[in-house]
Amino acid sequence: QLCSQLGNALRNMADNSLLSSEERAKLGTQLVKEQAKNEAYLREHPEINALLSEFVKDVLRKQPENIKGFAAEWFRNEGSRENFQHTLDRQ
Repeated sequence: QLCSQLGNALRNMADNSLLSSEERAKLGTQLVKEQAKNEAYLREHPEINALLSEFVKDVLRKQPENIKGFAAEWFRNEGSRENFQHTLDRQ
């Protein structure tokens, strides 16, 4: 889903740019290939979705004012890694 949103955003930027129709078509083809590659990678690595899901749950639970600082601490924190490993073990 994230890959799809990013691809759509890039397509919208290209549509509103000064690119020729040939350049837009080429960029569109490249974006489709890149999106397919990213989606395949995410399917091969379900732990990415699990990690992001746990992070978002914690953000919503705690609702920190400084999201960047919270994210830095969350990904650095050993406790978060243990919680994440527990989530992976349940899958």
